[in-house]
Amino acid sequence: MKKKISKNVRLGVIIFSIVIICGVLINIFVQRNEENEKAALYNYSNIANISYQVSLKPNSLFSERHLGETEVYLTEFVEHIDTDFTYEFNGESSANISGVYEIVAVLEGINNQGDGPKTVWKEEFIIKPSTDFNTVDGYLVITENIPLTLDKYIDFAEEVATYTRVRLASRLTVNMNINLAAETEHGMVEEKLAPSLVIPFGDNQFEILKNEIAEEKSLMGTMESIPSSSARILQIVIIVILVAVVVYTMVFTANAKPKGRYERKIEKVFKEHQERLVALQTEVINNHRITFRVKTFEDLVRVADELTRPIMYVYSHNYVDIKNFFVLDDIYIYLYDMSIIESNEPQEEGTSAP
Repeated sequence: MKKKISKNVRLGVIIFSIVIICGVLINIFVQRNEENEKAALYNYSNIANISYQVSLKPNSLFSERHLGETEVYLTEFVEHIDTDFTYEFNGESSANISGVYEIVAVLEGINNQGDGPKTVWKEEFIIKPSTDFNTVDGYLVITENIPLTLDKYIDFAEEVATYTRVRLASRLTVNMNINLAAETEHGMVEEKLAPSLVIPFGDNQFEILKNEIAEEKSLMGTMESIPSSSARILQIVIIVILVAVVVYTMVFTANAKPKGRYERKIEKVFKEHQERLVALQTEVINNHRITFRVKTFEDLVRVADELTRPIMYVYSHNYVDIKNFFVLDDIYIYLYDMSIIESNEPQEEGTSAP
């Protein structure tokens, strides 16, 4: 037989349990997402250095045959420029590295008027054709020595100016184009780099600019962490207990019958006047007392206050069986019969308490 409980209590238990179950499940889902957090799986570095030395033609101004970096060079005195391109890939562990590189010179005609320099024409010169490379130890070094003879490029720019009748400033950019792929145990690393040497000429003097690379990088990915076993067990136990509560409540309980008017009224009496009530084990012997029936329980309360007597009733385990409340005087009984009021039956003969 199903246990009868209040409809509101039964519904509250079910809703509360379901809400807590959903909360725990959401917490587990959020924890699983947080467990797969981003982390550096493979660290590596890219370093591309360029060094150069300017060799001079014999002249009456310079006793040296070579000039170092970061100086201003007279175009007429430059014989050639010795350049060294060095690229280094250094991984934290072994990796299969492969790829291709080339060295290309790009000569451009530059218009410096207006808002900024604009390329009017350009021509590419292959200095070092595409060359493959590969290694398996996670470390790679490529070194190339490139002698640049400026006269070749100056003559080409002069030919363009003569042909077009437009004389522009010229800029020579020497790029080392590198395409690299490194296969690691955590995934692929791909890099495209282009360290360069920039030589602007067209006037009688120039400076050389270097675009080098020095960077520390990481292959990012998700690294699954191990959740706390005790926390996960506690979450599972909570879910199991609450599911059992929901199943038990739905299967083995039923909504109690709604309380009738009489039950609500007598509950109100006990709630509001508990301190005035005295429970008796046996019926009161009348002893020829005169009985007065009062109309309302409040009338009985006023009588009790006037006589300074308690309100009595015969105790019953089931409170709905309690029908009469009364106040005893020496010769009178003041009686309130709840069953008569509840059933709306006419009162028996008697006089209401004053």
